[in-house]
Amino acid sequence: MDYNLVATTTFGLEGITAKELKALGYEDLTVENGKVHFEGDEMDIAIANVHLRTADRIFIKMAEFEARSFEELFQGTKAVKWSDIIPVDGVMHVVGKSVKSTLFSVPDCQSIVKKAIVTSMSESYGVSHFSEDGPVYKIEVSILKDVVTLSIDTSGIGLHKRGYREEAGIAPLKETLAAALVLISRWKEDYTLVDPFCGSGTILIEAAMIMQNIAPGLFRNFVAETWPTIGPNVFEQVKEGAERSIKNKDIKLIGYDIDGRMLKIARSNSQKAGVAKYIEFQKRDFKQFSSNEKNAFIITNPPYGERLGEKKEVEELYKYLGMNKRKLDTWDFNILTSYEGFENPFGRKATKNRKLYNGKLKCYYYQYFDNEKIINLNKKENASIVITDIKSENVYIIVFKILENNQKIQDIRERLKKTQQTEEFKTQFCIDVVDKIENPVDNMLYENTIMKKNVNSQIIKNHVDLVRKNLYRLKKVLDNINDIMDIENLSYDLNYVVFDVVKLLKDISILSKYYIDRKYLNLELEFSDDEILVYLDSVKLQKIILNILSNAIKFTDKSGKIKISVEKKIDFIVISIKDSGIGIPKDQMNFIFENFEQIDRGLSRLAEGMGMGLYLVKQLAEIQDLYLNVDSELNKGSEFKILIRNTENSFLKNKYKKDICIKKEFVDIQFADIYPA
Repeated sequence: MDYNLVATTTFGLEGITAKELKALGYEDLTVENGKVHFEGDEMDIAIANVHLRTADRIFIKMAEFEARSFEELFQGTKAVKWSDIIPVDGVMHVVGKSVKSTLFSVPDCQSIVKKAIVTSMSESYGVSHFSEDGPVYKIEVSILKDVVTLSIDTSGIGLHKRGYREEAGIAPLKETLAAALVLISRWKEDYTLVDPFCGSGTILIEAAMIMQNIAPGLFRNFVAETWPTIGPNVFEQVKEGAERSIKNKDIKLIGYDIDGRMLKIARSNSQKAGVAKYIEFQKRDFKQFSSNEKNAFIITNPPYGERLGEKKEVEELYKYLGMNKRKLDTWDFNILTSYEGFENPFGRKATKNRKLYNGKLKCYYYQYFDNEKIINLNKKENASIVITDIKSENVYIIVFKILENNQKIQDIRERLKKTQQTEEFKTQFCIDVVDKIENPVDNMLYENTIMKKNVNSQIIKNHVDLVRKNLYRLKKVLDNINDIMDIENLSYDLNYVVFDVVKLLKDISILSKYYIDRKYLNLELEFSDDEILVYLDSVKLQKIILNILSNAIKFTDKSGKIKISVEKKIDFIVISIKDSGIGIPKDQMNFIFENFEQIDRGLSRLAEGMGMGLYLVKQLAEIQDLYLNVDSELNKGSEFKILIRNTENSFLKNKYKKDICIKKEFVDIQFADIYPA
């Protein structure tokens, strides 16, 4: 069956996606803002999903018509032959948007469309009730200037989710944009590629996958695989063909970053993507970056204003980049930043400047083309042949360079092997400890609860209570180890639900009052009674909040103040926990999210406990794409902010909201370190 297909893209990448489709053999393309239209059948749906690097999703366009009334919307939707694609047990999930249209109420439009689809399906299948317990069909109703477009999503999870990146840094670069940066650049396999701000390694990983022709969708699944009209076999055929097309080119990619933990994540991501052997990650400050290579490429997404916050710091960073460019004058530089005045501190106008979007953030891709001196570069076996033009004076130097890579590769393999052995030992040790202790602790807690109910003596009750408190402390350590090992081994599960974060914070404040009152602390709450809905793993968010609040209580002196607030902004929901406690020295801020293996013992009171709490907070935040901001000063308190992307809408509110009940015992365990010895 032939379909009208649409590849959606981030604004500015439409042309790149169109070039990708042409390379795959599709000729009759129509390009508009954020979309590339093409024709295809079931096999083409699979090919586009598996192979496109810069597209966000692949949709089947079902219909397009004008509608200025709900009746017109209903009749236009009902006229579509939905049963050609959706089976009788299909789950029909409708989402929508409306821009500059008479029908502006999105929830009402979604409801009308769903009703019209059900009516159409009823006429086709001869039934009035649908179980909706089969494969999922996400239907999008988009209304722009009274023109309605109805589409079905074939991708499921966005195509930027390749399957290799389980963790990322703050403000991570989407895989689709990273791939676009590489495709827009002039980088070829014969040149070294460097990212001096590599973070979790996304640009380098995408570059390696492009050069080795590793399909971006090779390691993931798609919702269309569950549809009876397409099924998994079609996708399997496409993936098998993609596997046969993988190359093994001799390429060199180097990533630098000052954050050792991020480099660990980058190495893990590159291994999962199957490109680890092509990328060398090094811990190095970008200010120390240097190279003896005559010609190479830099493609990077350095920190910019939204992450650094201070204009002076931003300009200082870009000034150093410009100094490196002057030293490496024959290198191509490709730099993505949202800072519009980038060229001034960099010290040079770009050869080419392209406007792109990193999420909703407008950015500019500054490109400096200076590899024109290279006329030919050809590698054969272990020899490199370079022909270089000297200042355009018709004088050429031919250089033969023997490449001695075998020993280097062997050394890397040995180091990698040792690292893997260390990680395997640590993992097994932690698993053994938890397995041997967890059940006895749970049994003792149960017996302790029974005993407390059956004793009358106050002395014995006090003893039982003390035992319970210390069991809670041990339970907390075991839970933390479990969580950390799950995250580090990429075996964690995320149970996303829609819930009211205001109610959650109210419940937490009530259940934490016992610990706050024990230290005579003043608790200030700043949030309205209006609900704020979020779509997250509620248990993991609870752990994040409780760990931060526990630290606030623990390190705030008697009669001090703790303030909990939540604020809904346009892009983010911000949860703040602020205390008047001992604060954190500026020079120690980098240590607070490190685990117990790396913590600086010179932090005195800050080094109390097991050193896993804030490390776990950071990990739990990152796996849910939450941002953490910390502002602290010694003896002046600390403020931790949790930034949640604002996805609240009335559709989720009406259909999916779930009441979250936080248990007192859960709170007690999280606050276990506050118990007196």
